[in-house]
Amino acid sequence: MNTSIEKIPIIRELEEKVKEVQPLQGESKKELLQLFKTSLKELNDAKIQYLQLLELLADTDKEFYTLFQDASRRNFADCVDKLNAIGRQRKKNATLRKAFEGMGYRLMEQTRAGKKEDVFHGILRLYMTSNQSFDRELLVAFKQADNEMFKVLIFSFLSGIIE
Repeated sequence: MNTSIEKIPIIRELEEKVKEVQPLQGESKKELLQLFKTSLKELNDAKIQYLQLLELLADTDKEFYTLFQDASRRNFADCVDKLNAIGRQRKKNATLRKAFEGMGYRLMEQTRAGKKEDVFHGILRLYMTSNQSFDRELLVAFKQADNEMFKVLIFSFLSGIIE
């Protein structure tokens, strides 16, 4: 492992646990596996929070905007998966699911046409009329300079929520 860079705390904790748990079997293996799964979730959440903070600065400064676009591209696959997961989670809410089923094809067509403002308005309206809080993670899609990236992210969310 590269020791020339300082390790972040979560990685140091994992290394210590790996050293403690030998051989990998039984309960110690299960505990270590759970720790790795939890750590992965925390790292993924940290990436999203990082992008959200960077997004705030991107609105006010060209250099931060450039960095935001670069970071967004690097984390694009994670964003696709996260937005799809949010859609699947929101599908469990019957009111919101029904609202999206009624407007889903219109949102898909507006997305295909690249009408970001209309798509944003439509999704926000569905959340509001269903008395649900808007998932801020969706904002990443609307901040994309590349229209194709916007489309993929929105389609990912919609494919999770529309049956």
